[in-house]
Amino acid sequence: MSRVFESSYKLLFGFSAKKLSIASLVITVVISYLRGSLVYFGELAFATGTLYFFRTPFLSLKKIIYISSITVGVVAAFETVLLRPPFTFFLAIPVVTSLILATIDPKSKSWIIPFILSSLIYYKISMEAMITSLLLAIGIPILRFAFSKISYGIDPFNLFSAFLFSVFGEGEQFEEELKKIGEEKEVDIHLFKLHGEKSRAVAVVSNVHPGPFKGVSGAKLIDFINSEVGKKGYKLLFMHGVGSHENDPASSEDVKKIAEIIGSKLEDGGSLWRSANPCIPGQGIKGDVMVTSLPLDPGPNIHIVSKVKSSMDDIPSSFARMIKENDILVDAQNRFDGDVQWSEEDLKDLISLIDNIKKEKCEDYYIGIGNVSMGDADKTRSEFGQLGISSLVISCSNKKTALLIFDSNNIKVGIRERLVEKLKEKGYDTVEIISTDNHRETGVGRGFGYRVAGERVPFEVIEKKALQAISMAESDMEKKRVEYLKLRVKAKFLGEKGFKLLTSIAMKRSYFASAIFAYIIIAMFLTTLV
Repeated sequence: MSRVFESSYKLLFGFSAKKLSIASLVITVVISYLRGSLVYFGELAFATGTLYFFRTPFLSLKKIIYISSITVGVVAAFETVLLRPPFTFFLAIPVVTSLILATIDPKSKSWIIPFILSSLIYYKISMEAMITSLLLAIGIPILRFAFSKISYGIDPFNLFSAFLFSVFGEGEQFEEELKKIGEEKEVDIHLFKLHGEKSRAVAVVSNVHPGPFKGVSGAKLIDFINSEVGKKGYKLLFMHGVGSHENDPASSEDVKKIAEIIGSKLEDGGSLWRSANPCIPGQGIKGDVMVTSLPLDPGPNIHIVSKVKSSMDDIPSSFARMIKENDILVDAQNRFDGDVQWSEEDLKDLISLIDNIKKEKCEDYYIGIGNVSMGDADKTRSEFGQLGISSLVISCSNKKTALLIFDSNNIKVGIRERLVEKLKEKGYDTVEIISTDNHRETGVGRGFGYRVAGERVPFEVIEKKALQAISMAESDMEKKRVEYLKLRVKAKFLGEKGFKLLTSIAMKRSYFASAIFAYIIIAMFLTTLV
């Protein structure tokens, strides 16, 4: 299973635009000097001025200069290599500029302006070139029509524009696209209310996926839930259950509805709440799968699933359907290391581990909760979200268990292993470190589109904060009452069909790129024929 969305993001934004634009600008200056022409500076002014006039929050002056420099640099290089005079392939400039405008604001007709301006420039030079410039404008709607046909009726220009807006915190446009293809369904959420004299908290195991990316629907899930449970005086321990983007809420309204339902149930003391009579936590490894069992109730047992060798990301919903009803799966999301792989062998190993975990009843059961903000260590909040690092410490029959929860989208390889070793040195028998899989900043970082915990924040800082969270939980240790409630929330989600649809569109990115490249090449060489 490949990271389709992430690899698409890498294709679009993974390169260094700054380095490429500087190189292109140098090429343009050198060629202008060698050929004794200022035409290329005029082309730079044309592209930069047009884009700047129609700029948006995500099309800053810096990005405009990047785009203009690269475009003009490529045109200048082509003309020089093919021994053509300056201005020969000028039509490529308005074509690229129009494509950018059609992408950032597909509902506007601003994309036609570069063609009108270029035709006015050609008016004094060549009537044929002027007509060619105007005819090339037809290419944009033709491309959009063709792209919609191979994208099952969805306009990729609208989709990409909506994505760009979401990166800058305006997710409404993308949510409108999700609503069109989403479906009404029910998704499970498990609540464990931990109630003591020193503190009270709620552990939420959510099969609602906190995605897709910044500013859009589920990316707000954890913050919304934290706000609702905070109003009731509870701390939040958030864990991601099973499923992937098919369980992304379609809109912020759906997220708010889900969070409010969770908040309202904290005051519900109905018959569905049960007091705990837990078993001793356990841990086991088989093949590439590791399971850490945290029984908090005689009902469902929490089984945290990690990978030993391959990357850990999104337990398939199909796996959950093969697990007994009294077992809850948690996606540890704690190893970011390449592609995600889930095999039938993994499923067999998972079932075997869960079935063979010892279920010895616990005596002298103590629970402690801790939480440390990462705001001072990660001021941009690109790696850690609002919850920072949370901790759950359990003392049971003289055996100590520690769970650390990073409010992040996965964890850099090596951090978990080092923290596990550190805590075992401190006397903990069972240790696990997981992330919430929050997509709060997904779509912002370079490369794969987000920064995992530990990518920039030094390990020493993370270690210090994690140990503080553990220390807080140790100070909070007491015999807390544990109560459980299972919710089935009904809302509009992306759904499996919607997820497959968006994945299929992402998989066709090479077709889109090839068609756009061909359009630009045609524009460059049409002027040589008139």
